Amino acid sequence: MSTHAKGAGFTLYTVVYEGDGRVDADSPGLNLYTIEAVANDQKHIYSEHNFTQLVQELRK
Repeated sequence: MSTHAKGAGFTLYTVVYEGDGRVDADSPGLNLYTIEAVANDQKHIYSEHNFTQLVQELRK
């Protein structure tokens, strides 16, 4: 599906909540390594740490 979306000219964004990286009942414990492994494009990874950059990108 992502290949078709990219082919149609769409930009894919990976948006995650990293939290503190610990696994508990409310969080899967994502870390940067996991996020980079599942992202389609390393340039478009956004989390609570750079959310303002995502907003600026979407406003363009």
